[in-house]
Amino acid sequence: MAKVILKHVSKIYENGVRAVDDFNLEIDDGEFIVLVGPSGCGKTTTLRMIAGLEDITEGELWIDNVLVNNVPPKDRDIAMVFQNYALYPHMTVYKNMAFGLKLRKVPQEEIDKRVKEAAEILGLQALLDRKPKQLSGGQRQRVALGRAIVRKPKVFLFDEPLSNLDAKLRVQMRAEINKLHARLGVTTIYVTHDQVEAMTLGTRIVVMRDGKIQQVGTPLEVYANPVNKFVAGFIGSPPMNFLEVTVEQAGDNYYLNEGSFRILLPKGKFSQVSEYVGRKVIMGIRPEHLYDRSTYNGPINENVISANVEITEILGAEQFVYFATEKHPFVAKVDPFVHVKLGEKREVVVDVEKLHLFDPDTEYVIK
Repeated sequence: MAKVILKHVSKIYENGVRAVDDFNLEIDDGEFIVLVGPSGCGKTTTLRMIAGLEDITEGELWIDNVLVNNVPPKDRDIAMVFQNYALYPHMTVYKNMAFGLKLRKVPQEEIDKRVKEAAEILGLQALLDRKPKQLSGGQRQRVALGRAIVRKPKVFLFDEPLSNLDAKLRVQMRAEINKLHARLGVTTIYVTHDQVEAMTLGTRIVVMRDGKIQQVGTPLEVYANPVNKFVAGFIGSPPMNFLEVTVEQAGDNYYLNEGSFRILLPKGKFSQVSEYVGRKVIMGIRPEHLYDRSTYNGPINENVISANVEITEILGAEQFVYFATEKHPFVAKVDPFVHVKLGEKREVVVDVEKLHLFDPDTEYVIK
């Protein structure tokens, strides 16, 4: 196990493209860090620089108090699990898991012990004599995990390891990886574009965009307190609703006026809102913080949006209703037993304590 530190790390390609820009992060010993962001945001490039598969253009990379910028991948004491498993098709499961240890000239008795230990952890005992083509996708991914485990590395690196699996198997493998980390306690850096994976796996998540870190925090911190509109829209499923509104003041009260509705802000929640009176801002509200008025029991005040129903999606335990005002579409998560008709007008109550406001120019949060 080891601490990993990235100091002002950048990757600039020969054509001048800056894939990673001034990346700074301290990863504690035993921590599970998830790098998350859309395709092309630089997360895999960052992981490959940690692995030594990409050169670092600027900055420093430290693993276990050793500067490793110029250390070859094989000497960094890391193990990487790839998206496509990268198994040798002509080798059995046992030989695939043992291959890296043989290259390092580990004694056969120790190899046998480590492979059997990893096979037991991952439930692969009955598959050790099979070849990859005889395995399902989930079994192949477990073999790839096993190959990493037997190395007993200081750091695990995962590059979108579940993206080739079906939805049910992804959920199962997420649980496997969580249990594995809890059992082994190895420092883990995990790359994904799937924010559900990020939220369920990481002790902290690092949201990236265009090669830059946008926000670092626990999943709950990033979900509840996004620093900008990008993070707010990327974390959460369905994503946060964004509506353009005008800030108005009447006495001591501040309102958000969209044209078809007006919302009273709770006193003291947004200390900077007085600077935006008469100006447009972006109002953000998550679908789970909007309630159908027919089933809502809390205080309403003026915080109601009247809108037309466009689409409904019933997912068993929840229902997503897609609404539209004259200016904006938005989605609300409502009780699945509420009967909603397409085209009808319904009233939706806004939980104003869960509102977010963003500056329309900088897109950063208004506090």
